[in-house]
Amino acid sequence: MLLRKQEDENLDVVKIDKTRSSVDKLESDLISLRQCISDTTSSILEMIDEELLPQLVALTAGYISQNLMQ
Repeated sequence: MLLRKQEDENLDVVKIDKTRSSVDKLESDLISLRQCISDTTSSILEMIDEELLPQLVALTAGYISQNLMQ
């Protein structure tokens, strides 16, 4: 919004370029952060599927087995 405002008001070209550069950097950072979030989410889901879910199944089966024996 600041960049648009500066462009609309025909402010100093140097200020507009600095703002544009900042916006470009922020967009790049945002893309990078989105990729990091996606990678982290994928890792968490993989851990749930490969490690946590089998442990939960084993614990549940043991609990049920123990209760049936009593």
